[in-house]
Amino acid sequence: MFQPNASDPVAGQPTAEAPLSASSFHLRGAAAHSFQQFGHLYGGIAMTSNQPSRRTVLRSASGMALAAGATLLGGRALASPAGAAASPHAAQAIVNDKVTWWDATSVAGPAAVYCGLVPSANAYTTAIAWRGNQNSSNLTVANVMGPVGRFTGSVLQKTILNDYSGNAPAFAPKPGPYGLRMTWSGTNGGRSINFACLSVYSTGTPRFAGEITRRELVAGNLISCTTGPTWGYSALNHNQIIVTDQYGQVVAAEQQTDELTFTVPITQRFLTNPRGAVHSWYDGSLGTYWVWTASDGTITFASVDANGAIAVVRSAQSSQFAPSDVAYSYASNQLFLAWTTTSGRIALAPLFPDAVKRGADPIGAVNLLAEQSLAAPALLARYSPSGTTKPAFDLFWTGIDGTGALNAAVITF
Repeated sequence: MFQPNASDPVAGQPTAEAPLSASSFHLRGAAAHSFQQFGHLYGGIAMTSNQPSRRTVLRSASGMALAAGATLLGGRALASPAGAAASPHAAQAIVNDKVTWWDATSVAGPAAVYCGLVPSANAYTTAIAWRGNQNSSNLTVANVMGPVGRFTGSVLQKTILNDYSGNAPAFAPKPGPYGLRMTWSGTNGGRSINFACLSVYSTGTPRFAGEITRRELVAGNLISCTTGPTWGYSALNHNQIIVTDQYGQVVAAEQQTDELTFTVPITQRFLTNPRGAVHSWYDGSLGTYWVWTASDGTITFASVDANGAIAVVRSAQSSQFAPSDVAYSYASNQLFLAWTTTSGRIALAPLFPDAVKRGADPIGAVNLLAEQSLAAPALLARYSPSGTTKPAFDLFWTGIDGTGALNAAVITF
């Protein structure tokens, strides 16, 4: 049984900021969607590994209180609530089927996406992308090729793109009509936001076909990235690209139906100077949730409802880098989040986002893994056969072996 490092904070009482009404954040909306429909956005398509090659049992970390205090937002002092509900008990996470791809290295975190599922054959392919290889800034996209649903024995079918970035790239959670959707910050003088559609084979098991078929600069030369961009969802339940600009402000540009057109980036004024990338998702009621790592390392959440009311909560958890994108488990009907702790170890926990609106920490009981990373991890929820109630995930990270080799493992409970 692996004991958590005492220096790592775990789930406990948060500091929080009371809701703030901001008319400038009035959000447009369409018909409401249920929480289960939200799962179609973040629920990954994969098969559960039945015979793990190795298993590391990890202890779910116990709670620890964090003193509450007032926080300044938008020029107003926002008092923290007296306390929040204790984090619920979580099952112990088990690391299965771990692999290290020694021929793929990076100084940033990887991106990952499922290319699709062939239900009749229970077949799918995972694509990963990263910045680097022997300290270069080139972008590489690869199919994970091997036994279905397993990482051990897999190899990377790599395509090195003629594109470069100083940060990690990001995939949209689902493929679009023109293939996989990827974004990254360029290395041109303006550090522009790049968007591209990556071809996917239309026959057999869906997988990356090795070509960029469409591409565009998002917002032209208006935005100069200081972080790598990420994908999120807007209050209209549309894809949006989120990035921190040259002024330290977080901006979001919403994707239109033709794939290549984006709205003028809108500044998210409740959110400044994050440490790394920012993620957002649709709340099912014409609003959005947001998660990021603040400049002091605190993992922070916000909710923006359909009326423009904003609530911000500083979690008891902290990280050196941005957290992962959220992953929705169909099996347990829960959201999960992963992050790299201040000691470099990877943590995984369920999320209860409604807690943000109540001023409480949405992070549940934390599972602190033995695995360590030098960047933000990537998390995908695996396909759950009918009747399965326990969540399972694919986890990807950059190791601390000295070369920055990429790793993957299956996480079960």
